[in-house]
Amino acid sequence: MIHNCKELATELVALLNENDRSNNEKVGLATDIIQPMIDAAELNEKSRNYMRELLEASAIACLENAAVLYAKYYSAAELSELIRFNSSDVGRKSLVIGMQIAKDQVAFGREFSENYLEKFPMGELVSFDITTPTEKLNESIVISVDGGLVQDISGIPEGVGVEVWDYDTEGMDEERIEEDDNGNEFVRSEY
Repeated sequence: MIHNCKELATELVALLNENDRSNNEKVGLATDIIQPMIDAAELNEKSRNYMRELLEASAIACLENAAVLYAKYYSAAELSELIRFNSSDVGRKSLVIGMQIAKDQVAFGREFSENYLEKFPMGELVSFDITTPTEKLNESIVISVDGGLVQDISGIPEGVGVEVWDYDTEGMDEERIEEDDNGNEFVRSEY
């Protein structure tokens, strides 16, 4: 029976991830790699939790996308060979040992990073402000319009700029008129 790359890649990923423990270990491994950086960044508790959730969701999404990537980089013949290998005793062992090797490498990297960070604290180099955009906003941004013209914009969070592109350029000073990427004229106002 002839299989296409997508079907073979899906079969391979199912074989590689045939138990939940394997997926949980991979997600845990990804977390272990990044966790020292999160800790060293001296984030507040909410930001640390947000980063952990983001990391876990990202790792899971990457696992789910694996079949697409295998199909992209391997031919049907190569995928069939990988399936045969990973179905063999040595292939199954390589999955278990490969995960252990990766864990050992992460542990080594973590120890190395922790020793290095003691000499060169990350908090002195980088400051993170990890908040979602809605956390930075006041309850609302108010745009005051009179006669079709923006009069004022208030409630803009610190560090956020607002540009208004007005395409009604009739009667505007020529030096203020710009063109957008489509060649349409507009006047820019910044708040």
